[in-house]
Amino acid sequence: MDKRRKGEVQSILTPWDKVNDSMMDGIEWNTINIIGARPGVGKTLMANMITRKSFDLNPTQDFMVLDFQLEMLARVSAIRELSGAMKLSMKQLNSVKAEGVLSEAEMKAAFAYFNDHKGKPIYIVERKVNVQQFVEAIRSFVSTYKKPTLITLDHAALVGKSADEKDRFETISKLGDAMTMLKKELPVTFLVLSQLNRDIESMERRTPGKVGNYPVPSDIYGSDSLLQHADNLVILNKPSKLNLREYGPEKFIIDDNRYIAYHLLKARNGDERLSWFMDDYANMNIIELHESEYPKPKKISF
Repeated sequence: MDKRRKGEVQSILTPWDKVNDSMMDGIEWNTINIIGARPGVGKTLMANMITRKSFDLNPTQDFMVLDFQLEMLARVSAIRELSGAMKLSMKQLNSVKAEGVLSEAEMKAAFAYFNDHKGKPIYIVERKVNVQQFVEAIRSFVSTYKKPTLITLDHAALVGKSADEKDRFETISKLGDAMTMLKKELPVTFLVLSQLNRDIESMERRTPGKVGNYPVPSDIYGSDSLLQHADNLVILNKPSKLNLREYGPEKFIIDDNRYIAYHLLKARNGDERLSWFMDDYANMNIIELHESEYPKPKKISF
Protein backbone atom coordinates (compact mmCIF):
# COMPACT_ATOMS: atom_id res chain seq x y z
CA MET A 1 0.00 0.00 0.00
CA ASP A 2 2.79 2.41 0.85
CA LYS A 3 4.62 1.66 -2.41
CA ARG A 4 1.41 2.17 -4.41
CA ARG A 5 0.85 5.46 -2.56
CA LYS A 6 4.36 6.63 -3.42
CA GLY A 7 4.12 5.46 -7.03
CA GLU A 8 6.84 2.87 -6.56
CA VAL A 9 4.42 0.09 -7.58
CA GLN A 10 2.24 0.81 -10.60
CA SER A 11 -0.21 -1.03 -12.81
CA ILE A 12 0.12 -1.24 -16.59
CA LEU A 13 -1.81 1.59 -18.17
CA THR A 14 -3.86 0.64 -21.23
CA PRO A 15 -4.86 3.00 -24.10
CA TRP A 16 -8.35 3.52 -22.61
CA ASP A 17 -9.17 5.55 -19.50
CA LYS A 18 -12.31 3.56 -18.73
CA VAL A 19 -10.43 0.26 -18.78
CA ASN A 20 -7.81 1.70 -16.46
CA ASP A 21 -10.44 3.13 -14.12
CA SER A 22 -12.47 -0.10 -14.01
CA MET A 23 -9.44 -1.98 -12.71
CA MET A 24 -6.60 -0.56 -10.59
CA ASP A 25 -5.35 2.37 -12.67
CA GLY A 26 -4.67 -0.24 -15.35
CA ILE A 27 -3.82 -3.93 -15.28
CA GLU A 28 -2.17 -4.99 -12.03
CA TRP A 29 0.98 -7.08 -12.01
CA ASN A 30 0.64 -10.70 -10.85
CA THR A 31 -2.90 -11.05 -12.19
CA ILE A 32 -4.72 -13.17 -14.77
CA ASN A 33 -6.89 -11.15 -17.14
CA ILE A 34 -9.22 -12.78 -19.67
CA ILE A 35 -10.72 -11.11 -22.73
CA GLY A 36 -13.49 -13.13 -24.35
CA ALA A 37 -15.47 -12.54 -27.55
CA ARG A 38 -16.86 -14.26 -30.61
CA PRO A 39 -14.65 -14.11 -33.73
CA GLY A 40 -14.30 -10.73 -35.42
CA VAL A 41 -15.31 -8.57 -32.46
CA GLY A 42 -11.87 -7.22 -31.56
CA LYS A 43 -10.33 -9.18 -28.68
CA THR A 44 -7.02 -9.80 -30.48
CA LEU A 45 -6.88 -6.17 -31.56
CA MET A 46 -7.51 -5.02 -27.98
CA ALA A 47 -4.71 -7.24 -26.66
CA ASN A 48 -2.32 -6.04 -29.38
CA MET A 49 -3.09 -2.42 -28.62
CA ILE A 50 -2.40 -3.01 -24.91
CA THR A 51 0.98 -4.65 -25.49
CA ARG A 52 2.17 -2.46 -28.40
CA LYS A 53 1.32 0.79 -26.62
CA SER A 54 2.37 -0.38 -23.15
CA PHE A 55 5.92 0.98 -23.32
CA ASP A 56 4.89 4.47 -24.44
CA LEU A 57 2.13 4.60 -21.81
CA ASN A 58 4.30 3.27 -18.98
CA PRO A 59 7.69 4.94 -19.53
CA THR A 60 8.79 4.67 -15.88
CA GLN A 61 8.41 0.88 -15.78
CA ASP A 62 11.06 -1.54 -17.03
CA PHE A 63 9.38 -4.69 -18.30
CA MET A 64 9.16 -7.16 -21.18
CA VAL A 65 6.34 -8.54 -23.35
CA LEU A 66 6.12 -12.22 -24.24
CA ASP A 67 3.41 -12.99 -26.82
CA PHE A 68 2.25 -16.55 -27.36
CA GLN A 69 0.67 -15.99 -30.77
CA LEU A 70 -0.72 -19.43 -31.49
CA GLU A 71 -3.27 -18.19 -34.03
CA MET A 72 -1.93 -15.13 -35.86
CA LEU A 73 1.43 -14.82 -37.63
CA ALA A 74 3.83 -12.34 -36.03
CA ARG A 75 4.23 -10.41 -39.29
CA VAL A 76 0.46 -9.93 -39.53
CA SER A 77 0.39 -8.62 -35.97
CA ALA A 78 3.20 -6.18 -36.80
CA ILE A 79 1.45 -4.86 -39.91
CA ARG A 80 -1.77 -4.44 -37.91
CA GLU A 81 0.16 -2.29 -35.44
CA LEU A 82 1.50 -0.23 -38.32
CA SER A 83 -2.03 0.15 -39.71
CA GLY A 84 -3.13 1.82 -36.49
CA ALA A 85 -0.08 4.05 -36.37
CA MET A 86 -0.25 5.22 -40.01
CA LYS A 87 -4.06 5.33 -40.30
CA LEU A 88 -3.91 3.12 -43.39
CA SER A 89 -5.90 -0.06 -43.86
CA MET A 90 -4.35 -3.52 -44.04
CA LYS A 91 -5.28 -3.60 -47.74
CA GLN A 92 -3.49 -0.31 -48.37
CA LEU A 93 -0.37 -1.44 -46.52
CA ASN A 94 -0.30 -4.68 -48.50
CA SER A 95 -0.86 -2.92 -51.85
CA VAL A 96 -4.08 -4.76 -52.61
CA LYS A 97 -5.01 -3.96 -56.20
CA ALA A 98 -8.29 -2.23 -55.41
CA GLU A 99 -6.52 0.13 -52.97
CA GLY A 100 -3.49 0.91 -55.14
CA VAL A 101 0.21 0.38 -54.60
CA LEU A 102 1.76 1.86 -51.47
CA SER A 103 3.60 5.06 -52.36
CA GLU A 104 7.31 5.65 -51.81
CA ALA A 105 6.50 8.27 -49.17
CA GLU A 106 4.21 5.84 -47.31
CA MET A 107 6.82 3.10 -47.51
CA LYS A 108 9.43 5.48 -46.15
CA ALA A 109 7.11 6.37 -43.27
CA ALA A 110 6.59 2.66 -42.55
CA PHE A 111 10.35 2.05 -42.39
CA ALA A 112 10.72 5.06 -40.09
CA TYR A 113 8.04 3.70 -37.76
CA PHE A 114 9.67 0.28 -37.51
CA ASN A 115 13.13 1.79 -37.00
CA ASP A 116 11.74 3.85 -34.11
CA HIS A 117 10.04 0.84 -32.51
CA LYS A 118 12.25 -2.13 -33.33
CA GLY A 119 14.07 -1.86 -30.00
CA LYS A 120 10.96 -2.58 -27.95
CA PRO A 121 11.42 -5.71 -25.81
CA ILE A 122 8.59 -7.71 -27.38
CA TYR A 123 9.24 -11.40 -27.97
CA ILE A 124 6.90 -13.76 -29.81
CA VAL A 125 6.34 -17.51 -29.58
CA GLU A 126 4.56 -18.86 -32.67
CA ARG A 127 5.00 -22.60 -32.22
CA LYS A 128 2.22 -24.51 -30.50
CA VAL A 129 2.92 -25.42 -26.87
CA ASN A 130 1.28 -27.61 -24.26
CA VAL A 131 0.86 -26.48 -20.66
CA GLN A 132 4.22 -27.85 -19.52
CA GLN A 133 6.05 -26.18 -22.43
CA PHE A 134 4.17 -22.95 -21.72
CA VAL A 135 5.38 -22.96 -18.11
CA GLU A 136 8.95 -23.87 -19.07
CA ALA A 137 9.13 -21.13 -21.69
CA ILE A 138 7.95 -18.48 -19.22
CA ARG A 139 10.31 -19.59 -16.46
CA SER A 140 13.23 -19.63 -18.90
CA PHE A 141 12.33 -16.20 -20.29
CA VAL A 142 12.00 -14.50 -16.88
CA SER A 143 15.16 -16.22 -15.64
CA THR A 144 17.07 -14.96 -18.69
CA TYR A 145 15.91 -11.32 -18.69
CA LYS A 146 15.16 -10.91 -14.97
CA LYS A 147 12.43 -8.35 -15.57
CA PRO A 148 8.67 -8.22 -14.99
CA THR A 149 6.90 -9.67 -18.02
CA LEU A 150 3.49 -9.07 -19.56
CA ILE A 151 2.44 -12.40 -21.12
CA THR A 152 -0.29 -12.71 -23.72
CA LEU A 153 -1.89 -15.94 -24.90
CA ASP A 154 -3.94 -16.04 -28.10
CA HIS A 155 -6.07 -18.26 -27.51
CA ALA A 156 -6.45 -20.43 -24.41
CA ALA A 157 -8.15 -23.18 -26.42
CA LEU A 158 -5.16 -23.42 -28.78
CA VAL A 159 -2.79 -24.69 -26.09
CA GLY A 160 -1.83 -28.25 -27.06
CA LYS A 161 -3.32 -31.25 -25.28
CA SER A 162 -0.81 -33.58 -23.62
CA ALA A 163 -1.11 -37.36 -23.83
CA ASP A 164 -2.19 -37.59 -20.17
CA GLU A 165 -5.05 -35.08 -20.59
CA LYS A 166 -8.36 -36.66 -21.51
CA ASP A 167 -9.90 -33.63 -23.24
CA ARG A 168 -9.54 -29.93 -24.00
CA PHE A 169 -11.29 -28.92 -20.77
CA GLU A 170 -8.68 -30.72 -18.68
CA THR A 171 -5.99 -28.89 -20.65
CA ILE A 172 -7.61 -25.52 -19.91
CA SER A 173 -7.98 -26.48 -16.25
CA LYS A 174 -4.26 -27.25 -16.04
CA LEU A 175 -3.51 -24.01 -17.85
CA GLY A 176 -5.42 -22.07 -15.20
CA ASP A 177 -3.56 -23.88 -12.41
CA ALA A 178 -0.24 -23.16 -14.12
CA MET A 179 -0.90 -19.43 -14.54
CA THR A 180 -1.97 -19.09 -10.91
CA MET A 181 1.22 -20.84 -9.82
CA LEU A 182 3.37 -18.63 -12.06
CA LYS A 183 1.77 -15.34 -10.99
CA LYS A 184 2.62 -16.20 -7.38
CA GLU A 185 6.14 -17.31 -8.22
CA LEU A 186 7.30 -14.74 -10.81
CA PRO A 187 6.87 -11.01 -11.63
CA VAL A 188 4.37 -11.66 -14.43
CA THR A 189 0.86 -10.79 -15.45
CA PHE A 190 -1.30 -12.62 -18.00
CA LEU A 191 -3.56 -11.38 -20.77
CA VAL A 192 -5.47 -14.40 -22.07
CA LEU A 193 -7.84 -14.41 -25.05
CA SER A 194 -10.75 -16.81 -25.16
CA GLN A 195 -13.52 -17.71 -27.56
CA LEU A 196 -17.14 -17.73 -26.42
CA ASN A 197 -19.50 -20.66 -26.64
CA ARG A 198 -22.03 -20.53 -29.47
CA ASP A 199 -24.93 -20.21 -27.02
CA ILE A 200 -24.67 -16.42 -27.16
CA GLU A 201 -25.70 -16.66 -30.83
CA SER A 202 -28.83 -18.75 -30.12
CA MET A 203 -32.16 -17.36 -31.32
CA GLU A 204 -33.42 -17.06 -27.73
CA ARG A 205 -30.56 -14.75 -26.78
CA ARG A 206 -30.88 -12.76 -30.01
CA THR A 207 -34.34 -11.50 -29.09
CA PRO A 208 -33.92 -7.69 -29.07
CA GLY A 209 -34.01 -5.83 -25.77
CA LYS A 210 -33.62 -8.82 -23.43
CA VAL A 211 -31.18 -9.52 -20.62
CA GLY A 212 -30.07 -12.61 -22.57
CA ASN A 213 -28.38 -10.28 -25.07
CA TYR A 214 -25.71 -9.67 -22.45
CA PRO A 215 -22.81 -12.13 -22.10
CA VAL A 216 -22.35 -14.01 -18.84
CA PRO A 217 -19.23 -15.69 -17.38
CA SER A 218 -20.41 -19.15 -18.45
CA ASP A 219 -20.19 -18.01 -22.09
CA ILE A 220 -16.40 -18.33 -21.86
CA TYR A 221 -15.13 -21.55 -23.46
CA GLY A 222 -14.02 -23.79 -20.60
CA SER A 223 -15.43 -21.26 -18.14
CA ASP A 224 -15.44 -23.52 -15.08
CA SER A 225 -11.74 -24.19 -15.59
CA LEU A 226 -10.65 -20.59 -16.20
CA LEU A 227 -12.92 -18.32 -14.20
CA GLN A 228 -11.82 -19.39 -10.73
CA HIS A 229 -8.29 -18.31 -11.68
CA ALA A 230 -9.21 -15.01 -13.37
CA ASP A 231 -8.70 -11.73 -11.56
CA ASN A 232 -10.50 -9.81 -14.30
CA LEU A 233 -12.90 -11.07 -16.95
CA VAL A 234 -13.87 -8.87 -19.89
CA ILE A 235 -16.29 -9.96 -22.60
CA LEU A 236 -16.62 -7.86 -25.73
CA ASN A 237 -19.86 -8.01 -27.66
CA LYS A 238 -20.90 -6.43 -30.94
CA PRO A 239 -24.71 -6.18 -31.04
CA SER A 240 -24.78 -5.53 -34.79
CA LYS A 241 -23.15 -8.90 -35.49
CA LEU A 242 -26.17 -10.49 -33.81
CA ASN A 243 -28.58 -8.20 -35.72
CA LEU A 244 -29.61 -6.56 -32.46
CA ARG A 245 -30.95 -3.01 -32.82
CA GLU A 246 -32.07 -2.91 -29.19
CA TYR A 247 -29.48 -4.28 -26.78
CA GLY A 248 -30.15 -5.59 -23.29
CA PRO A 249 -32.96 -4.78 -20.86
CA GLU A 250 -32.08 -1.07 -21.11
CA LYS A 251 -32.88 -1.42 -24.85
CA PHE A 252 -29.80 0.52 -25.96
CA ILE A 253 -30.50 1.75 -29.48
CA ILE A 254 -27.84 0.30 -31.79
CA ASP A 255 -27.96 2.70 -34.71
CA ASP A 256 -24.29 2.26 -35.63
CA ASN A 257 -22.77 -1.08 -36.62
CA ARG A 258 -19.46 -0.12 -35.02
CA TYR A 259 -20.59 -0.12 -31.38
CA ILE A 260 -18.65 -2.54 -29.14
CA ALA A 261 -20.02 -3.33 -25.67
CA TYR A 262 -17.30 -3.79 -23.03
CA HIS A 263 -18.65 -5.99 -20.23
CA LEU A 264 -16.38 -6.27 -17.19
CA LEU A 265 -17.98 -9.29 -15.53
CA LYS A 266 -15.39 -10.06 -12.87
CA ALA A 267 -13.07 -7.60 -11.18
CA ARG A 268 -11.40 -8.76 -7.99
CA ASN A 269 -10.03 -5.32 -7.22
CA GLY A 270 -12.14 -3.12 -9.47
CA ASP A 271 -15.80 -2.64 -10.30
CA GLU A 272 -17.96 -4.47 -12.80
CA ARG A 273 -19.45 -2.29 -15.50
CA LEU A 274 -20.69 -1.87 -19.05
CA SER A 275 -18.78 0.64 -21.17
CA TRP A 276 -18.98 1.39 -24.88
CA PHE A 277 -16.33 1.54 -27.56
CA MET A 278 -16.36 2.05 -31.32
CA ASP A 279 -14.49 -0.06 -33.83
CA ASP A 280 -12.11 1.50 -36.33
CA TYR A 281 -11.06 -1.79 -37.86
CA ALA A 282 -9.89 -0.16 -41.10
CA ASN A 283 -7.11 1.48 -39.08
CA MET A 284 -6.74 -1.40 -36.59
CA ASN A 285 -8.03 0.70 -33.73
CA ILE A 286 -10.64 0.55 -30.95
CA ILE A 287 -11.92 3.96 -29.88
CA GLU A 288 -13.14 4.74 -26.38
CA LEU A 289 -16.45 6.60 -26.26
CA HIS A 290 -17.43 9.33 -23.85
CA GLU A 291 -20.70 8.79 -21.99
CA SER A 292 -22.38 11.39 -24.20
CA GLU A 293 -21.52 9.22 -27.24
CA TYR A 294 -22.95 5.99 -25.82
CA PRO A 295 -25.97 4.42 -27.54
CA LYS A 296 -29.10 5.81 -25.94
CA PRO A 297 -31.48 3.58 -23.95
CA LYS A 298 -34.93 3.45 -25.50
CA LYS A 299 -37.53 5.59 -23.74
CA ILE A 300 -40.54 3.55 -22.74
CA SER A 301 -43.86 5.35 -22.22
CA PHE A 302 -46.54 3.95 -19.91
